Amino acid sequence: MRHDNGLLFSGGSDGTIRIWREDDAQLFKILQVSHLPVRDVAVNPSASHVGAIVSDALSSHYLTVWDWDTGEHVYSLPLPEAPLSLGYSPRGAYLVYSDVTFNSI
Repeated sequence: MRHDNGLLFSGGSDGTIRIWREDDAQLFKILQVSHLPVRDVAVNPSASHVGAIVSDALSSHYLTVWDWDTGEHVYSLPLPEAPLSLGYSPRGAYLVYSDVTFNSI
């Protein structure tokens, strides 16, 4: 996931979100967000928040949000099943995820 300020965000199986500088491809920061693998990442376009889906792909699924600038945990929410997608609204007011049910979003 790319942010407008020239940073790239990636999630890892080690429970981290890594933030890279786009101009020189150097690692900028590592956020340890969980002990579970990070399955999806979404970056708020208007704030320094990054959302992530962390899941063991079996029975534990969470949405977690962090302030990537300060490294502070904002909130986490347990989910009943693994979501299909994650994203912020264009102005960053909403963080949405979809799941496999008919009335998903």
